[in-house]
Order: sequence, then structure tokens, then C-alpha cells
Amino acid sequence: MKITILLLLALCIATNVQAADEPQTLDQLLEQVLNERLLEKKENIEREKRFKQDHDKQQEMLQDAKSLLEAEEKRSEALRSIYEQNEREINAKDVELNQKMGSLGELHGIVRQVANDMDAIIDTSLVSAQIGNRDDIIDKLADSRALPNIDQLANLWHVALEEMVEAGKVTTFPARIITSEGK
Repeated sequence: MKITILLLLALCIATNVQAADEPQTLDQLLEQVLNERLLEKKENIEREKRFKQDHDKQQEMLQDAKSLLEAEEKRSEALRSIYEQNEREINAKDVELNQKMGSLGELHGIVRQVANDMDAIIDTSLVSAQIGNRDDIIDKLADSRALPNIDQLANLWHVALEEMVEAGKVTTFPARIITSEGK
């Protein structure tokens, strides 16, 4: 019931508002139509202006994107050229390295063989009881898959010299031993 009364009241108010906006004479009607036509024309002109601005902005953005794409394609081509040049240089250096490594590869095999022989000697040597941890260097060289560096070669030489010199000496030194009885 209350809702119906409120709807009727709203309808009456809307009718009065509408009646106030409606022209009373034909001249008023003509004037209102002309005014509305001018307003619509202004709105259409503004809409067209915004559309043209948006269109121009989109064209500008498209041109910027095309310019950026072209610049990046040129950059990509330049980088591809540099990459290919680097690949050629790397391949040339690999060939040069393999040629120079020919004799070093043989040296590596010889060093590993000598290290294995020295390891067997040091493992059974009485000198190793007196001087410990000598075969760590030798074990690394014997198991190595890489070319030895100059320090490793020098260490191998020092261990071999030390073994020869110390094996020729008669010395006494304190040490713990295990007897045949396991004590």
C-alpha cells in the first residue's frame, strides 16, 4: 500500500517536471528543437575531434612501433653478423688449439703413466712411513682427465726426487707400528 502511494507521488512529480520542460507554443517548440540540434551538432563535432585525435595518436603509435621494429631488425641483423663472425673465430681457434694440443695430449698420457708408476712406488715405500701425504698429489695427476699445469708437473718432479734421495738414506724416526700379532 505504501509502495503504491510512493509510486503515484513519483509519477505526479515527474509529470509536473515534464510539463515544465515542454514548450507551450509552436515558437517555443521550434526554438527548443533548434537548440537541441545545435547541442547535438556540438557534441558530434567534439566526438569527431576526439576520434580524429585518437586516430592520429594511433597512427603515430603505429609509426613509432614500425620504426622501433625496423631498428630492432637492423640491430638483430648486426648481432647475427657479429655472432657468425665470433663462431668462425671460435672454430678457427679450436682448430689451432687441437693442432697445438697434439704434443700436449701425448705429454698428458706420459704424465699420467709416470704418476701411476710413482704412485705404486710411493705406496710401497718405507719413506712414505716417515713422510706422509706424498701420494695425494700423485693420485690427482694419475686420475686427472685434464692437462697438468706447470705446478703439478713440478710437484711430480719434486716427489720423484724426494723419493730417490730419501730412499738412499738410512734414518731412524719414531712411528707407530703394528706387530704380526696385531698389536
